Amino acid sequence: MLKRFIHLRLIIAYDEEFKSSAVKMITEKGGNISEVSRSLDVSEPALRDG
Repeated sequence: MLKRFIHLRLIIAYDEEFKSSAVKMITEKGGNISEVSRSLDVSEPALRDG
């Protein structure tokens, strides 16, 4: 019996308000990407690439 596994990737789209808030946390409040990503419960690449 052959089993095939399908890997699904969850893609989350963030709205403009969320993105704007994240940018302000980094630029205006002096946070770094690691801290902000942890506080928002998102990955660092999501903040860097988003």
